[in-house]
Amino acid sequence: MLESSAKLDSNPPKVEVTASNTSVFCSSDGEPTISKPMPLWRKLAFASGGLPMQMMQNVISFFLPLFLLETVNLIPSFLSVVLLAARISDAVTDPLVGLLVLKTKSRFGQKRPWILFSTPVFVTSFFALFYAVHWPAPAKLCFYLVAIVVLQFGLTAFHIPYSSLTMVLTHIPEERDLLTAFRMFSEVLAILFGVAVFGAIIAPYRVVSSCENSLFTNGTTVANFTEVTAISQPFVHPDARRREAWAYMIAASVTCVICTVASLICFFGTRETAINFTDTSADDVGAGDGDGGNATTPVGIFTAVRKVLTYPPYLYLMGAFLFLSLGIQFLQGNIALFITHSLHMSNYLIPGILCLLGFTILLVPLAQVLLRRLGKKTTMALGIVNVIPLLVLLNFISERPSLWIFFGMMIWASVTIAVAMLLPWSMLPDVIDAFQLQYSMRLESVFYSLIVFFNKFAVGISLAMSAGILELVGYDSSSNVCHQPPEVGKTLRLLSSVAPIGFLIPALVFLYYYPLGNQELEEMRSKLLLRSNASTLDIVRSDVTINSAPSTQQL
Repeated sequence: MLESSAKLDSNPPKVEVTASNTSVFCSSDGEPTISKPMPLWRKLAFASGGLPMQMMQNVISFFLPLFLLETVNLIPSFLSVVLLAARISDAVTDPLVGLLVLKTKSRFGQKRPWILFSTPVFVTSFFALFYAVHWPAPAKLCFYLVAIVVLQFGLTAFHIPYSSLTMVLTHIPEERDLLTAFRMFSEVLAILFGVAVFGAIIAPYRVVSSCENSLFTNGTTVANFTEVTAISQPFVHPDARRREAWAYMIAASVTCVICTVASLICFFGTRETAINFTDTSADDVGAGDGDGGNATTPVGIFTAVRKVLTYPPYLYLMGAFLFLSLGIQFLQGNIALFITHSLHMSNYLIPGILCLLGFTILLVPLAQVLLRRLGKKTTMALGIVNVIPLLVLLNFISERPSLWIFFGMMIWASVTIAVAMLLPWSMLPDVIDAFQLQYSMRLESVFYSLIVFFNKFAVGISLAMSAGILELVGYDSSSNVCHQPPEVGKTLRLLSSVAPIGFLIPALVFLYYYPLGNQELEEMRSKLLLRSNASTLDIVRSDVTINSAPSTQQL
């Protein structure tokens, strides 16, 4: 570090050494650099990296069950295995990729190589995931299992370094905050854009829509390759399935092209220029996280995990977040099948999902306002209670309801989803602050990684159970079936209403016992402010001592 500093000037000026200017920032090639505000085009290039993860994951959430059940004719029990494998592999690869990224060194930096080399992995596997193979059932299962596991590894290998890229693009705090805002805006747009593009391509070719639109004329009708006779059940023409499979493949191809271009723009439009050599090294990952100025007690990773998992506020928040996520995921994972087989409104599936996601995004600022006025705990409770009457209504609503009722339900549900997107992640820093006051440690990485891991694992199990139940009630995965048995529609009503309620009630119970209410948070913030002021005073005293030492020697 001293050698590279000498390259700037053979006769460098004298610099006062204080506690506030000891950090040295270098470019990815090791050369010192003076950090400047990033130009707008680099910020936009960085924001483009927010597209791939959100686009692909939301497409998978809404459309993969439809594709595997309706187009590939995978039996529901095999679908449950695929969904479970997706969540488990996603959870397991998070810490693995995080460790590998920390150990990466290259001329392109630490994060950017992963963005470049992970792109072919998740693009290829995503296309394979929506490629219809007509093999024996066990071979189909193996094919889509491999595709989903490789895809999750590729997306994790992309998203973990991308989400931490802000730390090495600039060391200016305001610039980092702005980059984070750009990334969040990009990811929000990706949610809507991905579903809109993918859904618009496949919607005209969905066989179920053709079944619903078939008209009876003199006993026999051929409409969109779907045939109906007066003496038999409707059946699907083989050409309809082929067209549907091609539509999914084209939609996947378009998504892959968009994500590839976005990834390349992010890689070539960014540069790692702010590696802080005073930061904690990769070997100290499990030792505890700094708190921005206060001394922390270094601990081993297993001790840190034990302390976190026995900390009551964290356990109550994790319980509330876990059961809230299970309720939301049960609804999200079954909503497409519910609209198709229970409401028989598959023509409005894509507009309904876009309405749900669009209003969710628009209502996030409202959730933020309620959070500030009512407090986090109360706002989260109201968000959970809000959706329970709607879920009860879903079990009794008639088939083909009016569009006002259909889209009204989507807007109603979006309120709770907006709260679920914002509140748990807004409450977790409070738990970390409370933990810091008690143990003089923050351990952010442990808190976040554990809650994400358990959430993904539990959601994977619940979605697998949901798909397995469909097989028990007689879901017919035959390629020529136009309509499902009535029991399937009834079961989907229960999975979309009663099951989420069964998860949301425990979430309310955990939230009730969550100890950090408004009064507790005010007291905690006062204590943190006192500690911060004391720490600042210590730093000022240290600066005065260091700066006055040379003058004393000269005297």
